[in-house]
Amino acid sequence: MVVARFFYLAFGALVEDPATGSACANLGGWLQLAGRAPCQIDIEQGDLVGRPSRLRHTVEAPGEVEELGAGATTPTGGIHVGGDVVDIGRGFLEIRAGVAGAASMR
Repeated sequence: MVVARFFYLAFGALVEDPATGSACANLGGWLQLAGRAPCQIDIEQGDLVGRPSRLRHTVEAPGEVEELGAGATTPTGGIHVGGDVVDIGRGFLEIRAGVAGAASMR
């Protein structure tokens, strides 16, 4: 079990996001790099602001680099965050090898 908190400024006030999937996904990347994947973690957020949230974090072991074509690659081994939350976005980041600053989001 991990307890996570994420703060940000909104209209000059410091507020807390009660369920931050994007912040939790970064934890997954660290777990892969630290050699702690595969793993599954329950994450608690929002309790201290009266909006308890429980996220499930599944981190696959990093795999080989998969060729996508046109010089683009992606590592196999996903990072998944889910739970009983409002899904406001999904994404996939593709970084093209050898092209400075070239990235696309789908």
